[in-house]
Amino acid sequence: MAQDETIVIPGLEPSEIETLREILGTIGFLKSYMNDQMIHDLSEALSTTFKLVNILLSTDLIEIMERAMQDPDLDRALLDPIGVMEKYTSGELDEEAEEYMERGMGIMMALLIALGKASTHL
Repeated sequence: MAQDETIVIPGLEPSEIETLREILGTIGFLKSYMNDQMIHDLSEALSTTFKLVNILLSTDLIEIMERAMQDPDLDRALLDPIGVMEKYTSGELDEEAEEYMERGMGIMMALLIALGKASTHL
């Protein structure tokens, strides 16, 4: 079928028909591109990804990161990182902030150690 031919399907807009045409073209491309090695490589990549997702979901790390990303102080730090760094390095932290800093550093240190351990098993 020529590219400039107009197809009319009752109930579908021309833009929807064009989208369907693009999807079918993509499926045709994938069909001709797929082979056993491609499927094997894709399944390995997906398997690794799902393992990582499973590990992350079975820990509290995701919940902690989610709460941390929603912290208003993080927004302020993103807007003025130099000012925040000066505040933290000048000793202006109150007791509560210092405790949070220590907890965060502990988590980061444990993560760095775990990454180091994991890298020796490559």
